[in-house]
Amino acid sequence: MTMLGDVLKRNLLQSWRHLCRKPSFCIVVVATLALGIGVNTAMFSLTYGLLLRPFPYANPDQLVRLRTDSTRPGQAGVDISIPDIVDYRASNRTFVAMGIFAERNIDLVDGTSAQSVNVALTTPGAFKALGVSPLVGRTFLEEEDQPGGDVYKTVLSYELWQARYGRDRNILGRQIRTPWPAIP
Repeated sequence: MTMLGDVLKRNLLQSWRHLCRKPSFCIVVVATLALGIGVNTAMFSLTYGLLLRPFPYANPDQLVRLRTDSTRPGQAGVDISIPDIVDYRASNRTFVAMGIFAERNIDLVDGTSAQSVNVALTTPGAFKALGVSPLVGRTFLEEEDQPGGDVYKTVLSYELWQARYGRDRNILGRQIRTPWPAIP
């Protein structure tokens, strides 16, 4: 054990002397190592973040996005229409939950200020399919998803709730005015 320690000590001392004699070589070696380690770290982080990290939902390997074949040549596919999803729900024997969503950009008006926000017009089944629930309040009920149901309900994202409303737990019941876009 002592012999190994002495050999290591001698080697480190000799390496230090050699580097002190040629400082430009030392700088090039350290810069090359730093650049190589930095580039590798960045590439592995990017690969993990874009390709390997699982979706932040319960059972992400069981999520499926349904699309229909396009009737136009060269177009890969289009999202399913509302009548199609109603038919799929009625005959479903495979999926635990089914929901639809359509993303839009709208102006959120609360009090006297307005803010442009990205929204997802969705059905109650989407929350169940993703396995998510709100921190405060509730998601949409199935009876609200019927023709003539009370469709004027909003579920705020955590980011919007935090940024615009300061995580106010008394947000429930507050009126928010928006020019809701038509669902395709």
